[in-house]
Amino acid sequence: MPPLSSSVLPSHSSPRRCFASSSTSAFTPFGAAWAAFGYSFPRAQPPIPEVKHLALGCILCLTSCVVTAIANSLMKLDALRIEAKVQQMILMDMDPWEPPPVYRRKIVGLAVVFYILSAVFDFWSLVYISMSIRACSSGLTVPANAAVARVMLGEGLSRAQTIGSILIVIGAVAAMAFGSSDDGGSDQNITALLSSARFITFVGITFPFYLLSFSVSRWSMRAHVAIDDHIPVSQAQVQKRRGRRAVALLALAFLGGYQSAVTALAGKFGAQYIAMDGLSAYQPYLCFSVVIASSLMQLTFMSWMMRQFDAVVCIPPYQILLMLFMVSFGAACFREILDLITG
Repeated sequence: MPPLSSSVLPSHSSPRRCFASSSTSAFTPFGAAWAAFGYSFPRAQPPIPEVKHLALGCILCLTSCVVTAIANSLMKLDALRIEAKVQQMILMDMDPWEPPPVYRRKIVGLAVVFYILSAVFDFWSLVYISMSIRACSSGLTVPANAAVARVMLGEGLSRAQTIGSILIVIGAVAAMAFGSSDDGGSDQNITALLSSARFITFVGITFPFYLLSFSVSRWSMRAHVAIDDHIPVSQAQVQKRRGRRAVALLALAFLGGYQSAVTALAGKFGAQYIAMDGLSAYQPYLCFSVVIASSLMQLTFMSWMMRQFDAVVCIPPYQILLMLFMVSFGAACFREILDLITG
């Protein structure tokens, strides 16, 4: 059968219907990049069985988890190298050494590439599986991080961590096996959600708490450095600073929840509502910009988390804009999940 094009479509058909009726196997990152410049060549192909769709989507999810774990380990490796260099300068009684900027660190640049690849795999996997199955598979990131850290950094797992990882794998695989294969919804639903009074109220309420969490996270750094560098302080001050650090870790958990939500929703915008309904009916470059923004958010969150333990990683102050994106998309994701539960 020759390729379908808008010039040979009947009057009652549309490019959107044509693309949706073609096999999703024709959609690849290369095809998406080609379509982003305004060209789309959907081809009619034999349908792929549902089992193959699920298997391919799950493989892409697992690949995304492993790639993310590699990026995390690279970021930690960079922080450990800088910390070792600082300690070496201190022991040699040399002048204080300032680490190079982030954009000049080769390991950080490589980690950014892996983060972007992870977002692309997330983007691609949602062409074949639903959002609910993808969300279940995200739990596999934890054992993937443990395995990659074991290989790249030589870090082992305790018995409790091993049991926890096994339980996470069992739960994620079971959820993926019994997850729904149809999410429903459309871009009109998302548009209505973003413009609803409930969503605006939710963002208005949570954004100050988000800023507070970020501020507490940075505020606790002095306490953390003082304790680890054995600066003479009273016992009361030590307890107070440890309390600040505990609050900061809770704040980081809050930040991580938003980061996970925006990554998931970026994939949903990028694949389920754009690829399935037809690239010719949307603005494909918007999809790629959301995926890139999601990757930067993940990098930013990892830098925040490592600063709590290394105090040497520094990212330029573009976090405020990224936080606004995270709050908006995260709130939309939470609202959608709540509607699915209550609806």
